[in-house]
Amino acid sequence: MTCAGTLDFVNALKLVKVRAKLMQECNNSMSGGMTAVKGLEEGLLRKICFDIRGDKVLDIACYNSPKQMVVSGNLDLMDTLAKEAAKYGGKTVMLQVIGAFHSKLMAQAGNLFSDELRKVEFKDFEYDVISSITDEVYKSKDEIRKNLVEQFLKPVKWCNVINNIKEYNVDSYIEMNLSRVMRKLIKENLNQRNVLSFSDESELEKIKNYILTKV
Repeated sequence: MTCAGTLDFVNALKLVKVRAKLMQECNNSMSGGMTAVKGLEEGLLRKICFDIRGDKVLDIACYNSPKQMVVSGNLDLMDTLAKEAAKYGGKTVMLQVIGAFHSKLMAQAGNLFSDELRKVEFKDFEYDVISSITDEVYKSKDEIRKNLVEQFLKPVKWCNVINNIKEYNVDSYIEMNLSRVMRKLIKENLNQRNVLSFSDESELEKIKNYILTKV
């Protein structure tokens, strides 16, 4: 959003810091976790989550690719999830995160973050930005607060976002992250080879040169 001109850099950093703090505090009061699941259809994974959770929380939190989804919920349900997924040929990896992000367990954090967002002024978008929650382009700045709050509770539709970006005839992708996770997912979703990452020191010069040719 900062790159798109709707949120200044200082306020963006403040919101990121507050968001992280609220999620950590929320998880301290209700222990949660996340597990990546490969090799299962969405419908089957939903059924497994439904059968396990009872009155607790266990839902799909991220649609990373057709081959991978992430489940978020109460920490004590993760072992059962892994065992049930294995019965149907699914493979699971417990994520090294402290929290059940993008799930109902983050409701309190979302409510408090809503209060913080009211203190920030958002400007009109200079470039298109696709929401990871709706998988659609923001129509106006008026949608920002609602979507950023819902991001605490609703699943990230990463797979759809990447496929929607494809409609813009994008020829290259730059991952501004300290890991290479997004690059792997872009390649998995689109078979796109031209993906550069800030996490790879050897690619920084390529990124610089690419940007200079576009501005």
